Amino acid sequence: QKQIQWLFVKGFFPYTEKQIKGWVSIKNFKIEVGKPDLSFDTFWEAYNHKVKKAMSEKSWKRLSQKDQMQAIEHIVVYDKYLHRKHIAKAAPSTYLNQRYWEDNHGSIH
Repeated sequence: QKQIQWLFVKGFFPYTEKQIKGWVSIKNFKIEVGKPDLSFDTFWEAYNHKVKKAMSEKSWKRLSQKDQMQAIEHIVVYDKYLHRKHIAKAAPSTYLNQRYWEDNHGSIH
């Protein structure tokens, strides 16, 4: 739970090759390549807006693994956009059904 919050919600996940190489240089630190956790629970915790869970889970299950990964990765960008614009966060089912991760929230002022 804490690890998911730290990696995804707070945005510390090393997502570029340069960042990952920096982590590898740390002594007594080992990186193992594994499959990402694309469970609904991972999305639910990372999105952190606890409404319409059953509807959201149905929407999640309809997505491809690629879309699930992109949806999780985009949450940090989306949250920063919401903070800049001072607008409310969409329900997770809306985020998924309307494919918010395909919007370019990082470049919208």
